Amino acid sequence: MAVNESTRAFLEQAQAMGVKPFHQYSPAECKALFSQLSASFGNGPQVWQVREESVTSGDSAVRLRLFLPDGRARGILLYCHGGGWVMGSADDYDAFVRRLVVSTGWAVGLVDYRLAPEHPFPAPLEDCWSALLWLAEHAPQLLGPNLDLVVAGDSAGGNLAAVLARRARDLGAPRIAAQILAYPVVQAEKTYPSQSDPDCQLLLSQNDMDWFWDLYDPRRDGRTSPDGAPLLAADLRGLPPALVFTAGYDPLRDEGIDYAERLEAAGVPVFHCNYAEDMHGFVTLPPLASSVDALRDVRDFLSKIGRPAPREG
Repeated sequence: MAVNESTRAFLEQAQAMGVKPFHQYSPAECKALFSQLSASFGNGPQVWQVREESVTSGDSAVRLRLFLPDGRARGILLYCHGGGWVMGSADDYDAFVRRLVVSTGWAVGLVDYRLAPEHPFPAPLEDCWSALLWLAEHAPQLLGPNLDLVVAGDSAGGNLAAVLARRARDLGAPRIAAQILAYPVVQAEKTYPSQSDPDCQLLLSQNDMDWFWDLYDPRRDGRTSPDGAPLLAADLRGLPPALVFTAGYDPLRDEGIDYAERLEAAGVPVFHCNYAEDMHGFVTLPPLASSVDALRDVRDFLSKIGRPAPREG
């Protein structure tokens, strides 16, 4: 088996453009490359309204971009973007989140959390937690009462979303209706076959992951804590239903599968979608044909959870 045609074409184009592995760039160069790549995909579709909010996280102000759908929102979703905790921004993910809103009919809050290496673990996590609390408090005023609240993210953002779901369970609030984890980072050790499989070293390699971990967690305390490595959590019981995406050609494949199985063994309803012919990043990359299918998977998953709520104003 090999990657599908659209993914192969994307990789060939990146190679022709001279794109190097992430770990061969500086963090600043990585951020610029990520933004350039995101801009090349164009703007997303129109949504009913986009609002810029400011959330207090410790001594910092963090941007939260709210995307509101046409019609009545079925719920509200906090999205934590990917990028190895080093790259990505609300601007970089704007087009993807617009597609997510149009596809699902859910409102989405996209948190522009602070990035490593300037802001290492646990700063990105605490920013996302502050954004989640802000949404839980303000969503009823913005969109009406009784809205379901979901956490979601891809890659490093999937890591953050998984931790948010567990923290909310442990503290008893806010109530999280579901979690959506796209090829999440859930541990830091080199213990899985996909991490060393040459076929899995494509857009993202294990060398890249090692580099990202060093930038995100230079003190190495996050790697030994479930707040940094969700797979280390002793008890996964009582967590919200999970949609977990994995990709066949991804160094994170096996740890994502392991986490999905751990959730299921703990009694958590799990919907695991393994895209066997695709690579890391397929959910958010519009040139990849699987991104359309993945959004359909998200819509179908959320349709079992959300309920329409009246919009005020």
